[in-house]
Parts: sequence; structure tokens; C-alpha cells
Amino acid sequence: MGVRATNVIPAKAYDEARLVMVSVRRDAVRYRDQFQSEGGDSDTLLGVLAGLSSSRSRLMTLAATSGIGPYAAEQEDDPAYNAGQEFNGLLALMVSAGQEIIAVIPTQNPDDYLLTHTLDAQGFRVARQFTSADLQDVSTALDAIATFIE
Repeated sequence: MGVRATNVIPAKAYDEARLVMVSVRRDAVRYRDQFQSEGGDSDTLLGVLAGLSSSRSRLMTLAATSGIGPYAAEQEDDPAYNAGQEFNGLLALMVSAGQEIIAVIPTQNPDDYLLTHTLDAQGFRVARQFTSADLQDVSTALDAIATFIE
């Protein structure tokens, strides 16, 4: 009988996916709380959007790892655990949060350029500011992500 190393690839992928999810949850909670208490600016919103996009891309790659589903069910000690369904649910919430961020930033029609900055009285570029009320839908979307990830 040979050495059983066939689960090393899904094991590594599942461990990395869980680390990415912990990071996504931490950021979702942090920015949800910030946006609810003090609002935010366009630079922060675009940073959150970039983080969601990067994490989503990485999770999609990891979710496609051969054998990750059965390995995840085994690790969670739950034969009914459907890692693919869980990944897809989280990815959909991440897309939804990104859409909320894009929706809150005004655009310049007809080209839909994001209007992310203004100029102050001295001519310096200043990030557009948003109140907590402006960011309520973004906060709700981030809360959905935080709640989804255990």
C-alpha cells in the first residue's frame, strides 16, 4: 500500500479558502461598523470594492479545486455539507456588496465615469464623502457577508 497524499491539494485549498473567508469577514465587520458610525469616503469604498473583487477571484479559483467538496464535508464532519453551495452563496453576497458600493457613487453620464473626488477651496483633490445614511445599503450588504461566514 502506498502513501496516501491524494487529499493534500484539496486540504491546502480548503485551508486557504477558510483563511480568505476569515479575512473577508473581518473586513466586512470593520467597514460595516465604520460606515454605520461615521460614514466613509470614495477612496475607502473603492478599497473595499477592490478587496472584495480580489477575494472573490481567489475563492472562485479555490472552489474549482478538484476534491475540495468531499474534503470539506469530511472536515466539517457533515456529509450533507455542500461546500460548492456555500462558496456560491458567499460569492453572490460579495457581488451584491460590490454592486451596492458602485450604486452609491454618483456617475457622470453618458460615460458612467465614477465621480469619486472633488476639489477643495485650495484646489486639492478630496475624496467624495458619504454619510452613514448614504452607506446604509452598503452596510447591510457587508453585514450579510459577515453573518454568512461563521
